[in-house]
Formats: sequence, C-alpha cells, structure tokens
Amino acid sequence: MDSDLHPLPRVIRRVLSDETPSPATLYRWTSKGVAGVKLPVTKVGRRSFISEATFRQWLQDVTAAKQCAPSAAISPAVEAKLVEAGLMESPKVGTPSPPADQEPHSSSHTV
Repeated sequence: MDSDLHPLPRVIRRVLSDETPSPATLYRWTSKGVAGVKLPVTKVGRRSFISEATFRQWLQDVTAAKQCAPSAAISPAVEAKLVEAGLMESPKVGTPSPPADQEPHSSSHTV
C-alpha cells in the first residue's frame, strides 16, 4: 500500500465529492467487499486508513467486476413469460419450448 494513508472517510469524501457512506457500508466494503472485491485498508485500532490511489483503483476493480458479473436471476414466472413471448430461449437443457404457433399444454382439464 502507499505510504500516503489517510482516514478512509476523508479519502472517500475527497474522491466522491463530499459523500460519505454510512459506517455499516464502510464495514461491508472492507469485510465482505462489493462484487467480490474487498476494499483494502490498513487498520490502526478501530480506524481504517487508505490512500486515494488505492481507493480509486478499488472503484475501478469493482466497476470491472460488476460489468463482468452475470445479471441477476429472474423469477421462474417472468422467465416463463419471456420464453412464451419468444423473447428468451428456454434455459432448460433437453426441454424444448413449444413452437410459437402452438399453445403450451395446460395441466388443468375442463370437465
């Protein structure tokens, strides 16, 4: 790490134009990370220190990780509607979707 360390909130305010996330958010960034990328800080007691260059690099790493991450999962109901509308292929291997001109089979019978 750089030898030009400053308190984490001060660096964030400087880089993000006077915005400082909550202490809970800072804890999450340093302990769990964002998109699998932890914020590398130097701890002195309970305080976290970081250089501006390291924080900027972390922001770039998180952005890159998020751009490469798969999109959030969609619910089965939404997925079924997208497949039915022909906007998405059925992701289930070996289970072809019905042709567009054919209605899917219903499990309920009218008597």
